[in-house]
Amino acid sequence: MTDTNSHVNSNDADRAPALFVHGFGSTHEATWGVPGWHELMETIGYRVVPFGLPGHGELPAPSGTDDDMLAELLAVMHESGITTAVGFSAGALMLLRAAVRSPESFTRLVLVGIGDQMWGDASGFSSLGDKLLSPEPDPSVALIRQLALRAGNSLKSVAAYAKTAAPPPALSRLKELDVETLILLGEEDTVGPADDLMAALPHATLVTLSRVDHYRAPGSAEAMSAVLDFLAQ
Repeated sequence: MTDTNSHVNSNDADRAPALFVHGFGSTHEATWGVPGWHELMETIGYRVVPFGLPGHGELPAPSGTDDDMLAELLAVMHESGITTAVGFSAGALMLLRAAVRSPESFTRLVLVGIGDQMWGDASGFSSLGDKLLSPEPDPSVALIRQLALRAGNSLKSVAAYAKTAAPPPALSRLKELDVETLILLGEEDTVGPADDLMAALPHATLVTLSRVDHYRAPGSAEAMSAVLDFLAQ
């Protein structure tokens, strides 16, 4: 289920691995590759290990359950000795679900583009899947549809992921996570604020990205600087 990592080089064996999970409707390259995260992580001795959301890029649509997807993500982490993970939006939510399932697998989490509004809909991403496939174009998902097609994704496969992914874990479950966590949230991101999320996570730090909306967060220079500082601790 991992994306092909075209950035692998002979020095990677000496670098600590960090899992990177992209956002809904996107791909690893669009979310993390284009902004330069591979090169950035190399400067502090890390190598990026991509994990693609099922149904995105060349990955097949999910055929099992959310638990199956989390099991595969955790298997990749265990096989590669990964305990540090970075996720954007739906990727960040997937990491939180995995951390609740297997808290001992994580030592540090970076969650980008995540906020309290993501806990407002009990259906999670399922309703997005329905809207993407609606015969009548839904203006509320017009941007997601545009970004998904631009990234080369199949709307049907992306929608299948949305309908398979579980809702975010209950905030009460997050209180159990003994994991150092960095939350990066754009000042103009409509999924914010992150007050309830911050109150739920016992070891969380919030960095608000000035004049940044949801989709610009992964490419924000302020986000990159914050991650470097966090991982250098």
